[in-house]
Amino acid sequence: MPEFPAAGDQFGPYRIVREIGRGGMGAVFVAVQESLGRDVALKVLLPQFASDVEFRDRFNREATTLARLDSLHVVRVYDHGEVEGCLYIASQLVTGGDLAALVEREGSLDPRTALDIASQVTDALADAHAVGVFHRDVKAKNVLVREGRELWVFLCDFGIAWLSGQELTRTGSVLGSFAVMAPERFRGAPASAATDVYAVGCLIWHMLTGGPPYRGTELELPLQHVSEPIPQLPATGPVNAALNELLLRTMAKDPADRYPDTAALGRALRAARAIAEAPVDDTEASPTLLRRQVPPPVAPPSDEGARTRPEFVPSAYGRRPRSGIWVSVAAAAVVVLLGVGGVAAWALGHGRSGSSGVLTVPSGARIVGGVENGRPVAIALGEVGGSYRIQVRDASASGRSGALLDSLDLGRWSGDPGTFVGGDFNGDGETDVAWSEQLFRGGSASGLRLQVALGNGAGGLRAAQVWGTVPNWVVADMKVIVGDFTGDGADDYAEFGKTHTGGVDIQVLASNGADAFAAPRRWSSEPGYVWSYLLVTAGRFTGQPVDDALEVGLPHGSADYFQIDCQIFRNTGDTLERGPGRSKDTASCAEPWDWRTLALTSASLTGDAGTDQLVLARPEDGRIVVSVLARSGPRWLSEAMSASVPATDSATSDVFRIPGAASGRDAIGLVVWEDGRGRLVRLDPTADGRLVVSSRTPVGWEKG
Repeated sequence: MPEFPAAGDQFGPYRIVREIGRGGMGAVFVAVQESLGRDVALKVLLPQFASDVEFRDRFNREATTLARLDSLHVVRVYDHGEVEGCLYIASQLVTGGDLAALVEREGSLDPRTALDIASQVTDALADAHAVGVFHRDVKAKNVLVREGRELWVFLCDFGIAWLSGQELTRTGSVLGSFAVMAPERFRGAPASAATDVYAVGCLIWHMLTGGPPYRGTELELPLQHVSEPIPQLPATGPVNAALNELLLRTMAKDPADRYPDTAALGRALRAARAIAEAPVDDTEASPTLLRRQVPPPVAPPSDEGARTRPEFVPSAYGRRPRSGIWVSVAAAAVVVLLGVGGVAAWALGHGRSGSSGVLTVPSGARIVGGVENGRPVAIALGEVGGSYRIQVRDASASGRSGALLDSLDLGRWSGDPGTFVGGDFNGDGETDVAWSEQLFRGGSASGLRLQVALGNGAGGLRAAQVWGTVPNWVVADMKVIVGDFTGDGADDYAEFGKTHTGGVDIQVLASNGADAFAAPRRWSSEPGYVWSYLLVTAGRFTGQPVDDALEVGLPHGSADYFQIDCQIFRNTGDTLERGPGRSKDTASCAEPWDWRTLALTSASLTGDAGTDQLVLARPEDGRIVVSVLARSGPRWLSEAMSASVPATDSATSDVFRIPGAASGRDAIGLVVWEDGRGRLVRLDPTADGRLVVSSRTPVGWEKG
């Protein structure tokens, strides 16, 4: 068998300098065409594939297809052929890397940059469509970014492009990447200009948010592209409105509803770019701070359909079990430091901040309630000046409501801190906070590290400590709840996780009551659940002295967002079960509420000792409505009590429990947003069964 070339080899007329990429078909090298002294990108097919007729046809067709294109934004082909049993193609060398690496390294792009790149990609597609070529795989990895002062990109890898009149594919398969594939392609429709327009929409979302529009397994992604809502940015102003319109048109489920061609798409991109160029309020400096979505590591499914997960790595301060599965702290440090490009994924320097600053809080559950030194508080995680920071503010009904009590600077991170939750993890009566940090190795997610900042007993938080590292977990595949599931007086960390084979499992990481979480253990496995359609919380819903889990979702098989059911997972001591004998302990919500707009928590508001109620918040006609659903047998009563708070922003508010004082009744905390600025709202239950606003105070938080 012919030898595959390597750096330093002479390969026909080319001298290979170094390898810059490798895939399933071959490798790409930087090489010098010695007759012209020209640097080229040399793509070489692996020799074992060169004799495969289908691979050979695909490879040669890439060369001839690209040679037909005359475009400023498509890489130029110089030469192609075969040397010593290896097919090759020599093309223009674009230095600077690809768009996927740029977004991974720098994070989400600002709207102007994203729109400029999308416009150039659209120009490339227009040139390709003019000669009857559809790309079929327009993704960030296939967009090359040239180094230099002027932003300039090239569309590459037409290896699976479809030339009008012929389709090259394996029998029964569809070529392309599921992450950017249009819905009609999953139904067997051929590639077209409309499928490339759809992929541009997916590319725009990737650039603005750092990840693909839909995430899941190869079984889940087709259904998501076909039936899930088109993702939208927070409605914070004219720039996001223009971007959302672009997303709705480019990613429309029906091809007829998309822009009719690349010319129309180009005009829309230029119009949106003009809006983005205009001066805007600083609350819309960035379109969104959505969680970066990281591809899950490839792992074989387990027998029960759960994610395959290696052993748990605890904190250096934690208990060590008798078995030998624990990895040394030094090894865990290596995992952390092997980030993208060899750069540490998290700046370890962090500590007390002497400056309050305006905290930018991303959309989602980043605000929790609690008690510090006997005082009710609201605790938020956000950014100040590019660094992550936790702020603790007074949440009492007094005149001090909203006052800054403490600020903990966490430093700069390369990624997003993921889930942020509150609980009493050491059982001392003070509220602690925990968050998960995504770890990377070689550009791929390698696990996560759990950080905890304990309450300091003086109204604030101690410095953060590592309570454990979980290899192979992905933050974007987790929905986290906190509760005392083991009954020892200390709250535990639990997650509803998406499995590789579909469905959901619930895993509990028990606290040792001091400084570490135990290894994750599965308490429930639900293969029929759809992870994307779950909202979750924990509470004492069944009258036991331990916490249960609860999810609010859509009935099985329903795609109607206005049909909602509530499902309790009863704590049996070492499992979370859906009622006795695994029967459903469920009830439908009687109100026609839109599931997509809901936020939820649990709290004890009715005075029933040891029993929590479900609390739902939703936007409605310029206000946030809070509804308390009390349980009676297997049913949830519709709105045992409710209240509404004016709010100019239409997004769902963060809602959280504020633990009760001597009365034994909790309060509810909200942060509502008015013109991008936060107001901390406290609602208290009254003896006659009402829920009233007891304070509404501006705080130094702005909406991300």
